[in-house]
Amino acid sequence: MDEQPAPPPRLLVNPYHETPPDFSQLNDQFTAETRQALVNAGDTPQAANQKLLASWNAINLGKRNQWDLQVTADEERRVTQLREAHEEQQRREQTRRDELQAELDKKNVKIPSIDFGLSTPSNSHVRPCRYALRQLTDKEYVHLWYFTKAGIKEARRDLLPSADAMDSEVGHVDGKGTVRFVKETSLARPSPNCIPDSQLPWDDVIDASRQLVFYMRESRWPEEHCHAVDTFFDNLGAYRVASYEDNGAEAVSLYQDEVRRDWHWQLKSQAGPVFNLAMINEIRMMKCKNRVREEKGDKAM
Repeated sequence: MDEQPAPPPRLLVNPYHETPPDFSQLNDQFTAETRQALVNAGDTPQAANQKLLASWNAINLGKRNQWDLQVTADEERRVTQLREAHEEQQRREQTRRDELQAELDKKNVKIPSIDFGLSTPSNSHVRPCRYALRQLTDKEYVHLWYFTKAGIKEARRDLLPSADAMDSEVGHVDGKGTVRFVKETSLARPSPNCIPDSQLPWDDVIDASRQLVFYMRESRWPEEHCHAVDTFFDNLGAYRVASYEDNGAEAVSLYQDEVRRDWHWQLKSQAGPVFNLAMINEIRMMKCKNRVREEKGDKAM
């Protein structure tokens, strides 16, 4: 295969700005020898100078053609680079818009259609406050109080925004693909009226535990976790009934509060399997009884 000739060296000076020299005044060795050779061949000095000028013009014309091609190639390369840079910028911006739109789609609440033949329910249903539901969605610990009648009753105030509601900025993509940030009101905050689990009446604990497990399932907790929590409270209820000794009821409430906290802590802090909280640990239960007994003794002194 024939090798392609090497491209000529790049011109650094515009040949259109060059002017032919006065060959009659040039005395460099090459010009003098060339002129003398032409004279020796029968040309007059004037004719020899004209031939030298014609040769220079031919060379300059070749340079001009090369310059024109060089300028055209440079402009095409510049336009190509600008277009590629613009296309890359557009691609990045579109990728960013797509990513933001995907995030917004994830957060977009999909609601069902309306059955116009279905009448209004006879009983109202008020969900726990947004803070409690968010804790469950994030797989975090949440107090049982939020699922008691008192907690549900307070949640009614979350149905309307209040002056002390927290504001946060959330990005949205408009119809032109522009990202805009608007303020949204968040009422998902803990209640100052929340009562610790260990201080709740046992009837409230049992009622709230049923609601807790129900909303765990709604928040898409794994069924094995929901079953473990449900069994945990059932076993504690049976243990409490069977425990006739002093401080047994208070110890069960304290045990429930501490063990569920530990269980949630392990869920968030370790990668491997966590303990089955439904299995009652007699040693730890005894420690809870001793602590209740000591606290009562301190108060009596």
